[in-house]
Amino acid sequence: MNESGKEKSFLEKGRDEQYRDFADAVINALPRDIDSDIMGGWIEDPAGLSRRLGAALGAHRSGIAGKHLKSWHLFYHDLFQIDLDFGQMRVPDARKGFDRLIVVASGLTPHRIFEVFRELFGHDCYGELAGVLLEDERSSGSGPYAVWAMDNTEPDDDLKGVSAESLKNDGVESMTLVERLLFGLKYHNETGDHLDRETWTLCAGSRHAGVFVPRVGAGSGIELGWCSKHEAHPVLRARRVVA
Repeated sequence: MNESGKEKSFLEKGRDEQYRDFADAVINALPRDIDSDIMGGWIEDPAGLSRRLGAALGAHRSGIAGKHLKSWHLFYHDLFQIDLDFGQMRVPDARKGFDRLIVVASGLTPHRIFEVFRELFGHDCYGELAGVLLEDERSSGSGPYAVWAMDNTEPDDDLKGVSAESLKNDGVESMTLVERLLFGLKYHNETGDHLDRETWTLCAGSRHAGVFVPRVGAGSGIELGWCSKHEAHPVLRARRVVA
C-alpha cells in the first residue's frame, strides 16, 4: 500500500517498474575504470551526484519547460534538419509573465535563420545580413542555450522610446537578433501569423560594429532594418528576457 493507505494504481506500478529498469540501465552503462578518488568524492557528496545526474539525464526538464523543449526539438528537426541535443543545456528559472521559452541551437546564426525566412516568404522577406558581424549579449558558440521572454505579439510597451544604449547602461537583458528571429519563426510556425505587426522589436542584445542595432518588424513576411544605438522612438521597443 502507498502512503494514503490505498493500493498503487496500474500506472504507479508501471512507473516503478520503468524506474527500476532505467536504474539498471544506468548502472550497467557506468564505466568500470572510474578513478577510486573520484568515486570516493561522489560517495561523500550524494547531493552533488544527484544534481549532476539530473542535469545529464534531463530530470530538471519536466513540467512546463519539458513541453517547450519537445516543441523546439520538432521545430529544429522540421525547419533546420537539426537534431537538437539538450543534454548540457541549462534552462533558466522562469519568472512570472515570461512564458515563452526560446531555444538557440549550437552555432546557429541569424544568416541561417534568415535563409529559412526567405524560403518561406520569398519577396516578402526584406533586409540583408551579408557581411554583418554581430556582437551578442549571449552566444550559442559553445552550445545551445535558452531564454524566457514575454509571449506577446508586440514588444514590451514600457520600453517604448528607450534606446539600446540606455538599456545596456541600466543592465536590462533583452533579445538578440537571433532570439527575435527564432521567436518570430516559431510563432509563425504555430499560428500562421507574425510578430510586430504594429511596432518594431529593437534587438538591443545585438550590435554591429559596436554602433548599429538591428530592428525587426513584419507585414506579410519579415523586415530587418538597422538603427543607431542611441535611437529612441515609441514604435521601437526591446523585449526583455530571462537568461
